[in-house]
Amino acid sequence: MQLIYCYIEKYKALNNAGIHFDNRYECSVEKNGEQYELTINKAEDFDALQNVHDFVWGDSNISSISAIVGDNGAGKTTVLEVIGKYFRAYEDYSDEPFSIFICECTKSRNLKIFIQGNIQLEQISINSKMKCCIFDLKNKEINEEDQMTVAYVTNILDSKHYYGAALDSDRFIKRENSRNIGHIELSEGAVLADALEESIKEGKYLYNPIERYFSNEFVRQLQYLKSSKEKSLSLHSVEPKILWISIENSKHLMRRIEYNIEPTDKAMEYIDAINEVFKKLSNSSENSFIRNLMICFIQEVRLKSRLQFELYAEEKSLNFFRTVTEDKKNLYANPIEVFERFFKICRESKFDEVLEIQPYVDVIESFKRNKKILFESEFPWLIPINLDKNTNKEALLDFYECIEKVPLFIYDKFISFEWAGISSGEYALFNLFSKLYRVSEMINGRYNLAKYTRNPKSCLILLDECEITLHPQWQTQVIDKITEFFKEMIDDPNMKIQIILTTHSPILLSDMHQSNVVYMRQEETLEKSSNKDEQQQEKQIKLVIESGRTHKQTFAQNIHELFTDAFFLKHTRGTLAENTLDKINQQLENMEKNGMNEIANSTTLRQLADVIDHIGEPVLRNFYKDRLLKLHKQWESKKLETAKEVYAQLSNEEKRLFIEHLLQEADED
Repeated sequence: MQLIYCYIEKYKALNNAGIHFDNRYECSVEKNGEQYELTINKAEDFDALQNVHDFVWGDSNISSISAIVGDNGAGKTTVLEVIGKYFRAYEDYSDEPFSIFICECTKSRNLKIFIQGNIQLEQISINSKMKCCIFDLKNKEINEEDQMTVAYVTNILDSKHYYGAALDSDRFIKRENSRNIGHIELSEGAVLADALEESIKEGKYLYNPIERYFSNEFVRQLQYLKSSKEKSLSLHSVEPKILWISIENSKHLMRRIEYNIEPTDKAMEYIDAINEVFKKLSNSSENSFIRNLMICFIQEVRLKSRLQFELYAEEKSLNFFRTVTEDKKNLYANPIEVFERFFKICRESKFDEVLEIQPYVDVIESFKRNKKILFESEFPWLIPINLDKNTNKEALLDFYECIEKVPLFIYDKFISFEWAGISSGEYALFNLFSKLYRVSEMINGRYNLAKYTRNPKSCLILLDECEITLHPQWQTQVIDKITEFFKEMIDDPNMKIQIILTTHSPILLSDMHQSNVVYMRQEETLEKSSNKDEQQQEKQIKLVIESGRTHKQTFAQNIHELFTDAFFLKHTRGTLAENTLDKINQQLENMEKNGMNEIANSTTLRQLADVIDHIGEPVLRNFYKDRLLKLHKQWESKKLETAKEVYAQLSNEEKRLFIEHLLQEADED
C-alpha cells in the first residue's frame, strides 16, 4: 500500500491543504455545506508515469520515494507531523479537524481512502471511476492489509518532539498506545523522552536521562554494526574502525565518591577495604574494572537501603576484605576469585534483600567469556577494540548488554565506551542508519516494540532532513544507500516500504522523479484590514502547495536549476558576496558617470582590480575587468593631458633640463 494523497482541513499553518505524493493521480476535496466531495482521477500521463515507476521500483520492496521541498517555515515538517499523528488505525481524534488519506494498493491498483477527525463517512461523496473503499481510522475492525506501519526518523533535536512524547504517566500511556498501532518515532526528541521514561522507572536515585539516552544510542549503533556483519551486508554508512573502552582511574573515582559520601559513612569502610585488596594486585585493565564494579555495587546498596548499611552487612563482607588484605599467602590474587568470593558472602549477608545481585554476576560471566578480546591491553585505563573483526563486535555487544543492566553503570559511568576516528558528519550518517536499522527490526518482528503491531504488509517512513551535516559526496549516495538498505534488511519479500522525506538539498532532489515532489512556498498577499473602521490593507503570508507538474524536471537535473526552481532562491550566491558585488558595481558606475577627478586614484583602481580577480564566476569577473580596464585607460589619459599642460608652462631652459632627465632615465632602463 502506498500513500498518494492527503487532505488536511486545519493543522497549524496548513488550511484546506491537498498534497499529492504521486502525480499519477489527480485528487481534490470540495466542501458543499456539511458535505465534502472527493474527486479522484487518473492523470493524462498516468501510463507514462507508471512506466517510470515500474522501471525504477519494479522488482524492489520500495514502493516509492517522495520529497517535500520549498521555503523555510512553509510547513514541510508539519506535513510529516500530520501523517505521523493522524494516519494510524484505532486512534480517535473526533474533536480535531479532519484529514483524508488516499492509498493505492500495490498489486490491484485499487484505492483505499482513510478518514480521521471530526467527520463521518456519510459526509463524504466520492467522484471516481476507479474502485475505491473508504475506512474510518477510528474503526477497531480495520484489517491488517488495510494498515501501514508509520515510522518518523530524524537526527534533529526538536523540543516539540520531546514534549509531545512523554513527561507524565498519562502521556506514557499514550506513547504505549501509539506503539500498539505500530507507530514508530525515532526523532531525537522522542528518543530522549524514552530515556527519561526509563530513568523514571529505574528510580529517582538513579535519575540520569541524558546518560541513558547516550547508552541507548550506543546499543542501537552496536546492534546495527553487528547485524550488518552477520548478514554479510555492505555497510550503508561510515563504519567506525576503533572503539575505546575507558575504565575510570581509581583516583578520579575515589574523588567523586568522597565528594558524595561522608567519611563516617559505613560504605566508606567497604570501599577503602576494596582499594586495599586491589593494591596487592597488578595494575591491569582487568583488575581496574573489577575493582570499579565492586565499588559500584557498594554504592548501589548504600543508595537503595533506607536502613543502616551494617544491618545488611553483618560485618561479614568487611571482615572478608580484611582477611584478604592481611593474607600474606595471596590466596585471592585473581580478581575474579575476589569478586566471586565477595558476592557469595553478600548473599549470605542478605545483601540480595536490598538489590538484585544477579546483574553483577552476569557481568562477570560475560567478562570471563570475553576478557581475552576486550581486556587484553597494555594500558590499565584505556583499551582500543578493533571493529574490523566481527568476533570483537559480538563480544562487545554481549558484554555491553550485560553491563547496562547494572543500574549505576548509567548513573556513575565507572566504565565508558566511545567510537574513535569518526567525524560529526560521519557520526550523523552512522546514527541515521542505526535508526533505520531499528525500524527494520521492528518491521521484521525482532525488536520488543514489534510485538504490539498487527503485522501490516506496508510501512511508511517519514525522513525529516536526513541530509543534515552530510558532506555533499554523501548526499549524492544517501538515497541509493537507503533503498539498498531496506532491500537487504527486510525479511518479508511482500513488505513494501514507502519513503516521504523533507530536504533542503538539491543533490537529494536530483534523485527524485518530478511526479513525486511536493513544493511548498510562502506568498505575500494584501488583504483587507480586519478592523472595520480601517480601509487599509494588511500584508498576509499565504501558504502555496504545488505539484511537480508546475516545475522543471528534477530527476538527474543540474543543481543550479534545482536551487532556483525547487528552493525558490532569488540568488545563488551568499548575501555577503552579493553585497560585495553591489559595492564593486556601484563604484564602477560612479566613476563611469561622474568622472574620476575626485573618486578614483591609482590605489582605488588597484584595490578594485585585486577584488575583481578573486571573483569565482568567470563571466562576471571578465565583465568587471573590462569595465575597470576602460576606466584605467581614461585615468592614464587624464594624467598625460595634465603632464602636457605643465610642460607647456615651462621655460625653454626648464624644458631642456626635463628632456635631458627623460633621456637619462631611458638610458638607465
